Amino acid sequence: MKTIFTLLLCGTSLALSAQQQTAIFLDAASASGMQQMFYKTSIARNASNDVFTCGATINGSGNYDILLTKHNSANVLQWSATFAGSYGGDDYASDIALDALGNIYVVGSTQVGTSDYNAVMVKFNGSGTQQWSQTYAGAGNGPDGFTTILVENNNAIYAAGGVYTSLSNLTDVLSAKYDSTGSALWTNTWNNS
Repeated sequence: MKTIFTLLLCGTSLALSAQQQTAIFLDAASASGMQQMFYKTSIARNASNDVFTCGATINGSGNYDILLTKHNSANVLQWSATFAGSYGGDDYASDIALDALGNIYVVGSTQVGTSDYNAVMVKFNGSGTQQWSQTYAGAGNGPDGFTTILVENNNAIYAAGGVYTSLSNLTDVLSAKYDSTGSALWTNTWNNS
């Protein structure tokens, strides 16, 4: 019996560590409400042990909006905020970071055309009010997105992800640096030819 149990555990751990590369969400619902399962979502905690999460929620039109929530240390919801891009399509969060002043930065993708997405960074203040949003578009019309974010003590914000360039070149690595007002200080793409 122990041998079978061990084999099942090994099989389970292998299945759990396998990742798909092309999708953000494991499943998609057609009704309103919160998304059930994510490939990648993120949480952050501040010095007061408040917990911030980013994910997605389905809006009244049936599209996904970025969802940001704050829970206090007793796990009581304090507020939630959403971001809907100007196109009215799907918007996805992939990572979150806090700065020393209590601002929250969320990165991901925002739909800007039928099959075109731009990388997006959204800043919220500590009360969940959106301060600004910035997008980055790759050279081609396809999926672009930030997947990770880092905020330095001086409030310099670094984000990285990928951008679609063309059918022949496909995707390049994207890295960018923004200041706390949302101004891009630099952006770089890299293609391993």
